[in-house]
Parts: sequence; C-alpha cells; structure tokens
Amino acid sequence: MPEVVCALRSSLHVAGDAAAPLPPADVQRLSQRYIHDRTIVTSSSAAELLLRAFQQSLVLIVRGFPGTYLPALPSVDALLQDVPPKERRVYAFESLSHDIVHHIYRALPSSDQRDRAAALWWSRVSALPNEGLTHESSACIWHFVSRRAKSSLHVDDADGICTQWSGKKLWVLVKSNEAAAQGITPLASDAMRQKPAGVHQLSAWLACSSFQWCVLQEGDTIITPYDRLHAVSCIGSIDAVSSGVHCWLPNTPLPPKLSSSSFAFRGAPALSQLAAARSSSCSLIACYVAAGQSRLVTIRSDNFLAGAHALLINNSCLQPLIIKQLAFKDGELTAAAAIEAMSAAQLTHMLAFCLCRFDTICCHR
Repeated sequence: MPEVVCALRSSLHVAGDAAAPLPPADVQRLSQRYIHDRTIVTSSSAAELLLRAFQQSLVLIVRGFPGTYLPALPSVDALLQDVPPKERRVYAFESLSHDIVHHIYRALPSSDQRDRAAALWWSRVSALPNEGLTHESSACIWHFVSRRAKSSLHVDDADGICTQWSGKKLWVLVKSNEAAAQGITPLASDAMRQKPAGVHQLSAWLACSSFQWCVLQEGDTIITPYDRLHAVSCIGSIDAVSSGVHCWLPNTPLPPKLSSSSFAFRGAPALSQLAAARSSSCSLIACYVAAGQSRLVTIRSDNFLAGAHALLINNSCLQPLIIKQLAFKDGELTAAAAIEAMSAAQLTHMLAFCLCRFDTICCHR
C-alpha cells in the first residue's frame, strides 16, 4: 500500500522521496521484519508476558491487555472542541485548516470502572511510584490524538505500553545501541514544524538485527522496552487515538533515566541507606517472591516506622528469617512479640536484615 510505504519511509527518516515505491528486494527484506504475532492475554498471563518482555528486551503486541486506560478524548474532532489545558499538554500542533493535528497530553485515570481496574492491576505489577502527572509516575497516562502526523525518532524514559484505541499507526523500533553503530540516532528536530529531510539509508536499518516494524490496529497494545529507539506515524488520512503508560517491573533492568533521578538505590540496602530513607522524603519499595510470584511492598516515607513494623509483623515469609536472626528457642518469644518490643533503631536494623533477602530493593523520592 502506497500510504504504508510513505509512513514507513518517513518514520525511518530515510533519504529520498517518501512516496517513491520500494524495490521488490527491499519489500521482501522489510516483510521479514514485520511483527505479525498478536497474543491474547489475561490478567495473570499479561503480567508474566510483560516481565519476560522487559527481562529479555522484546517488543511484543498483545490484545485484551488489562492495564489499558481509556482515551480521555475519543477523536481528533473531540480534541479540537475541547483542547486540554496548557499544563497537561506535552506537545501540540494544528495546521490552520486542521487537516494536520498532533496532540500529546497527560492525564490521571478517570473514575470509569475500567480505568479503576487498570490502576489496580498496575499497582500489583509496576514498582513506579504514584506521583501524579510526572514522567516517572505510575498514574500518568500519555494520550496521543493525531491526524496526518508523526513523531521524530526518540527513546522513552522507561519501559511502557501503548494501546491503539481508534484508527491505526505505523511503528518502527530498533535497539538504540545497535542503531547508533549504524549512525541512526534520536532526532532533536520537530517532525511536524521543521519537517527535516531524511538522511538515513534503508540498508543501515536492515543491518540492525533488532529492527522491527508494525501497524497497530484498534485494540492492539504494544509492549516497548526502554532501550528501543522508535518513531510512530499516522497512515494516510486515518485519524488515530492511542494512550500509554510508563512502568518498571521488579527484577527487570532499571532504565538509566530512572536510576539517575528518582531512584536512590537498588539491591540490598545498607543500614545507613535505610536510616537515610527513614529520615528523608523517600519511600521504600521491596519485592519478594512468594508462592512463585513477585510481590510488592511499599513503606511510605511519612510513616516509615509504622510501615516497617507492618511489613515485618504481617509477612509470613519473613517470620523464619526473624526467628533465625534472633535465635529463638522453643517456648520463648514469638517473632511478632519480639517485633512489638523493638525500639526504632532495632526495628530499622531488623528491616535491613530482612530486606537483604529480598530480590529487589529500591528507594524512590
């Protein structure tokens, strides 16, 4: 289809006329990089698939994803009648005749039952904190409303998912380090306003073994690891509405932009780090494995000692550790009774001992 070829050439930022047909040899090679598979998921299988995708750096497309948020505005026309306020806008472009429109804006989950269910699902899966409309917040939904629009090549701040609600969009993706070796890097220019000429060669993209592309249809959700350089384009005159969220799953690589900003440490924390978290504006997230599944525990910064107490006294997985550490004998105090009698310093020390046995520890501001 000429419109697909044009969108593909434009997204790849290749040199030459974007509307020119591709040679048959290139068509064949590109067809081998197309993502055909769509996996239907459930609430439990989606979490397992997400973990595998981020641990192994895989791009996957699924249907029936339980963590999708409804679009705040269902169409381009609805957006033009009710433009989001400036503080929520990330990007906005409209031609005078409105034949080209591209808006990216952020919003919190609505009160709709489906959004509440999605938020609950993410609270059990993602370890990103809920910090409102910030880039690193689990509650921040990114909405995309587009007509004849595209993005520049870019890398996201974290792992994420994006669901196509209406229309369709073409995606190109490649591991950023592999692309860089071929001279393909993020573009700082504005794809809508500046419309920079393409500079790359298709052969450079095909030299990257991780290069893939796809067309997302309504109901598709794409899972994207943070290490993917990617671009997204509308296809012809078809309006497109999609929404996505960032996430981070325990026991997966921590994105560099998160590790250098909101996350203070990862791995088993020293006692001094716990003490610092206790006295600062940090909260603690711990991940442990019980019954073969990862579980998350959050200790809020504004009630650190109470949270530590609740974690130690209510978590049956920790009781054997506590008993072993305190060298209890038959007939002596139970672990719960010993915890009740602990001072703040003893409680922090015991927390450090137990958390050292957890799989993943991080502290977020």
